[in-house]
Amino acid sequence: MTATPSLCVLLLVVILAIGVAGLTVARQLPRLLLFRPWEAARGRRRWTMATAAFVHADFAHLLFNTLTLWSFGPALESRIGSLRFGLLYAFGILVSQGWTAVRHRRDPGYATLGASGAISAVLFAAIGDLDPKNPKWKAFHWIIEQNTLRKNRWGLYLQNADWLNVGSNTFAENSKADFHDAGRVT
Repeated sequence: MTATPSLCVLLLVVILAIGVAGLTVARQLPRLLLFRPWEAARGRRRWTMATAAFVHADFAHLLFNTLTLWSFGPALESRIGSLRFGLLYAFGILVSQGWTAVRHRRDPGYATLGASGAISAVLFAAIGDLDPKNPKWKAFHWIIEQNTLRKNRWGLYLQNADWLNVGSNTFAENSKADFHDAGRVT
């Protein structure tokens, strides 16, 4: 399935437009669009769960999110289609903001903003969408430390990494193996 990455480009334009406006000429915009779980838990401003993904704390935050989306989004959208890409992006926002809502529903001073949940969904879907015969992305360096990896099929399942650090991990009762090299891990 191939599609022109038009949704990704549209998201980038909207994120950049709202992000730059909120950081320059419309400084009240981030405050208006912030997601406050305490308010949402009381039935107020639930719409900000989605709008908070379009405002950013500073230019570095905006740059990192848009650069990551630009680096991985168009190729992923071309591969999985615009509908699936849009659903993935929305799901990333929903899951990240939903988890935030649960964790901070009793904290009236907590507020969040940014597209990091959706951007992470795109990034990890792109990495997970590697074609073993022709990988589009390569994780050059994985650092996975101080985790307890227990009762999984594999403790770690990795593919396409040039360097791996798995120090200080605890592996126990993984049914297949503690570490599975799916190919091209050096």
